[in-house]
Amino acid sequence: LNKINEDLILGIDIDVQKKVYEILSKEIKFLEPDFGLSIIVDLSKEEIISNVFIDNRDEKFDESLMPIKDLLFEFGSVFKPFTVYSALRNKKIDINEFFDVDQPVYIGSKLIDDYPRNSNSPLQVKDILKNSSNRGAILIRRKIDCQKEYKNDFSNLGLLENVSVGFDIISKDPELNNFRGAYCDNFPYGYGMAISPIQLINAYGKIITGRDQFMASFEKKSKIKLNKFNYASTTLNKLLFYANETSEELYKNFLVAGKTGTADIGDKTSQNVAYISYFPYNDPKYLSLTFMSNPKKKYGPYMTAGNTVKPVFFNILKEIYVNLDLSILDIKGTDI
Repeated sequence: LNKINEDLILGIDIDVQKKVYEILSKEIKFLEPDFGLSIIVDLSKEEIISNVFIDNRDEKFDESLMPIKDLLFEFGSVFKPFTVYSALRNKKIDINEFFDVDQPVYIGSKLIDDYPRNSNSPLQVKDILKNSSNRGAILIRRKIDCQKEYKNDFSNLGLLENVSVGFDIISKDPELNNFRGAYCDNFPYGYGMAISPIQLINAYGKIITGRDQFMASFEKKSKIKLNKFNYASTTLNKLLFYANETSEELYKNFLVAGKTGTADIGDKTSQNVAYISYFPYNDPKYLSLTFMSNPKKKYGPYMTAGNTVKPVFFNILKEIYVNLDLSILDIKGTDI
């Protein structure tokens, strides 16, 4: 940044960011993660309007670190929509077809578990996303050619190389396992690939808006970009609104779509938890990533993203929606 002689004009909304910081601070005190991150993007301008990172550890990261681009994570099940997107884009699935996730699914000699086990019925695509079925995601991927279709889609989504966050600031390179053999089946449920938060945000921006050149940036933008929906994006947005169903009132008020992800880290005694959400699902205006590493407490019986960062996001949304260009919508008017 010191090499830039001109004034820097940011897309950050100070009022929104202040509110996010206050709520995230309270949530971190309760959930006790090592650190937490909340990023909010205005999709129409591709501006990052809030970027809050709170390090809760005794030995904190160096202050020169920019977590949105410098930290790499395996994000878990938030990757499953990428697999569905690729299958839709390549016309390899009918969303009404069923997948038998009660039958054993192996990657090499490893048996893949599903939670909850024994659904006693095959699952459609929408329920594979809603139940976050690992086996279902793998079975969908196996309909897609790994090299010619799946890898190509991941590349187009910006998941295989570094990306910019504006001002010529570039993210770290992702850490990827080879796109051959068993790895083709690890990526569908979010393992074998560690990427930066900005890469995850940009990939979602592309699949939900239909804009293949989507790139979120800290730079202030003046141009409004309209969503360019296609079959894959329109269908996926409907599926992720259904899969995100919750009793939270704001889910219905603002038609919030999204996906949770929980990934084991280290010796598998702790988790990274992530929640990607965007709204309204039928014409997305805002996208949010809420992330925590190794929370010690939770809101529900299990240590999952659904019991940690998902309620944190809705607590944040309750405080900031008045600052956003939103209207309360009627779920009865949707075509789900």
